[in-house]
Amino acid sequence: MTSCPKCGYRMRSEQGNLGAFRMVVFFDDEEGSDTYAQQVDRCAGCGLWLHAFAMNPSEAAPRR
Repeated sequence: MTSCPKCGYRMRSEQGNLGAFRMVVFFDDEEGSDTYAQQVDRCAGCGLWLHAFAMNPSEAAPRR
């Protein structure tokens, strides 16, 4: 389970690897929501874009 850092809306997140890249996918976990159980790019509660939370800055590779 993941909560939106801005409004606390509940989502489910799954992570995987695609070659050398890590990907995180978010799903709406609020029953009764219009997007329930669907993959989402924005928080259904406040509209915040979620791909900014797909990788922690500390996990990013250093620039050369």
